[in-house]
Amino acid sequence: RRRRRKPVPEEETAETAETAETGRRPTLLVVPASVACNWRRELDTWGCFAVRTYGEGPPGARARAAEDARDGCVEAVVVSKGLLQREAEFRRLRSVPWGLVVVDEFHEYKNRRCMAYGRLRELTRTCGCPVIGLTGTPMQNKHADLWALVDLVRPDYLGNWQTFRQNVADPLKQSRAKDAHPGAVARGKNIQGRLSLRLRDVMLQRNKKDFLRSSLANKDQKVLFCALSPLQQELYRHVLSLPEFALLRTANAPCECGVNRAFFRRLCALKTTEQKTRFYRLRRDDIVPQKKCCRRAPWSAAPGSQIDPRAVLWRRQHPDGQPCDRCPHCILFPCLNKLYRLCSHASLLQAFRDPAALDPGRERLRAEDELAFARAAVPEHVADQLGGYVRRE
Repeated sequence: RRRRRKPVPEEETAETAETAETGRRPTLLVVPASVACNWRRELDTWGCFAVRTYGEGPPGARARAAEDARDGCVEAVVVSKGLLQREAEFRRLRSVPWGLVVVDEFHEYKNRRCMAYGRLRELTRTCGCPVIGLTGTPMQNKHADLWALVDLVRPDYLGNWQTFRQNVADPLKQSRAKDAHPGAVARGKNIQGRLSLRLRDVMLQRNKKDFLRSSLANKDQKVLFCALSPLQQELYRHVLSLPEFALLRTANAPCECGVNRAFFRRLCALKTTEQKTRFYRLRRDDIVPQKKCCRRAPWSAAPGSQIDPRAVLWRRQHPDGQPCDRCPHCILFPCLNKLYRLCSHASLLQAFRDPAALDPGRERLRAEDELAFARAAVPEHVADQLGGYVRRE
């Protein structure tokens, strides 16, 4: 039968005094702010620890929590990711000789260039303590994410990033390409096998089907298909006619400026359909798409090659008015987000707030962008039905 004790009081007890004397160092738990109370409650339920939640209490409680951890009066401190990124709080936490750092939602630290990654890396290097990361997705998008998390747990275990990218990440990416050579596919399988064996020393994996099969209820999914209303259909067609959306639709189409004239001339000279199909499959990479030639940006049809004034989303991504290396795909997700809103409800295309009612700052700039897109995406007669370009409370 599980033994349960009452939570240890805030003041130093005989047990925590013994902890300080024996030299055992406290544990830092870095968790999302929304689950900090849950962690504290579970620690009180399943263990007998002196725990502090860093950030709770009256003014000065944070300094006392760090001091108690330094003196060995508490065994665990729960802190949110946001507080760890603040300069003053980070300096205070860094001064504590932590014995272990446990990080919940570890995948949020995958970006080596973000502040959270730098804070956690500096903290663990300063204390010289081990790190335990808890996550359900150790590699979300690419192998750079996996390398960054492993490097936090065990530095240089997979080598530096340049070596890992050259020997592991790039070959695996090439082996999974649609037109990958059989030799590249075989090499990729070999590299993946060696990487999996290497990760066993730093990664413990639990599957739901092995541990939680009896306690998890079966999923009951119901899918309801809802047709767009006539108003939404009209808006949808109008939004697709905007410059950014037209740019995305024709991004991979052959450019019509004449650069592909020789290719299509040779294609049309062939006699049979079989010859044309074989020629196209072998030489289709010679076709220059619009996104790599004349249609990298939503240029206006008017003389002077100016950006179309209706291209609000593109202008927001490119304040200098020049296309980037990822154009036009850099605006894909903003465009999809607008279509998703439209399919949910037509009023979601309206600006949430009137920019004139806001003080100068980031919120006002965001409201101005929303209002500009609403004016471009919603015709006047539709705006009258919705009550204007700004949503009314």
